[in-house]
Amino acid sequence: MTRTHRALLFGLVGLALLATAAAVASASCTISIVVSPNELTAFIDEERQDSVTFQGNYAISASPDIADQIDFTATVSTGWLATVSPESDSPPSDGSSRPFNVTVLVPAGVESSAIGEVHVIARAFAGGSECGHGDAVARVIPGLYFGVVTMTITPRVADVDPVTLVATVDLRIRVETNAGHAVLARLTVRVNDGLRHDAPEDVQLTPVEPGFVGALVVVHFTAPNNQVRSYTASVFATVAEPNRGGGNVFQMYTISVSVPAPHMENGIVALTIVGGVGSVIVVGAAWAKGRPGMRRVR
Repeated sequence: MTRTHRALLFGLVGLALLATAAAVASASCTISIVVSPNELTAFIDEERQDSVTFQGNYAISASPDIADQIDFTATVSTGWLATVSPESDSPPSDGSSRPFNVTVLVPAGVESSAIGEVHVIARAFAGGSECGHGDAVARVIPGLYFGVVTMTITPRVADVDPVTLVATVDLRIRVETNAGHAVLARLTVRVNDGLRHDAPEDVQLTPVEPGFVGALVVVHFTAPNNQVRSYTASVFATVAEPNRGGGNVFQMYTISVSVPAPHMENGIVALTIVGGVGSVIVVGAAWAKGRPGMRRVR
């Protein structure tokens, strides 16, 4: 073979290689991906993170024999960590579907309104060049959680009107939550033998600081008469957790209301509140005769 023939042969081979590369570079394939379900809830709380996993499938519906590699990526609008398994795959040449998973990690304490939009992209490659891509979207919702319901009774000592036999109690309800908005609490007061109260059944708890909702409820307890005896009232504050199977979080306090012996002029109501961390609160006032006039006894 002469030098001219060899040069001509090499030139033809080079042109063939260039034509092949150009064909691969210009090749296109159609890839479709599906992620299900389209929405998942992460059950977090103030200390615990949670992860959710979506099931996915992909298929190359046009020119499946061209693609030799599929790469996956996933991002979340909130910046939460998202991973795809497998990150890369070799697609079947017959165009049949293949599975993959997308897992999103939701941090602890995230507000329930911080919904994460998950964007999944699958890219198909042929000979190192991208020949097609497909994408899918889904959502992750942080589940609504509530911590322990607490009630603070103030003031520690409250005067009782000796004529009306009314005792006024301030209930400060506070709940740790990721709601970020007003939530409804149910206030249940159980009394006995004619003791009356004006506590509302439904109480709206509004954000008081990041991560907490609360409300101040003023309750008046009224004894039915001056008869010497004691009454008992139980106060329950309850918040429902709809994302946890209808469970509730609540706190209970027991209140004792007493009318004193008649040796004291007018009436007395002693209000004892037991609750919280072993706290005991006595609310009351008494009036007795003194010389030369009336004097207040504490």
